[in-house]
Amino acid sequence: MLAQSAVLAALLAAAQPAQTATGVPLDARWKVTTYDLARSKFHQPAWGWQHSERNYRIALELARGDGLRVDTDVLFAAAFLHDADSLDFLGDIGAARTISLTGESAETFGGKAM
Repeated sequence: MLAQSAVLAALLAAAQPAQTATGVPLDARWKVTTYDLARSKFHQPAWGWQHSERNYRIALELARGDGLRVDTDVLFAAAFLHDADSLDFLGDIGAARTISLTGESAETFGGKAM
């Protein structure tokens, strides 16, 4: 009977959708994978996983306040992956790569540094 109870408890836990630290639903395997990546690699609080959770919640609140329908899959991907390219996966994880904004601006604006 104890083994059956343990199996039942495990099945019930698996059936309940996982969620992030702030309650964002992890209702698809890709979201679990993305969130696990963010939690394990994106440590910088200004643009790490905490920032992603804030972005998700604020965007959802603003959209709903304006009566807009939200595709939460798209919102989740945007919130959790939009800063991924600014992180250095080859070096110290969580440290931002140095990006020369002046150089990028000069390239973008016809050779004139901003």
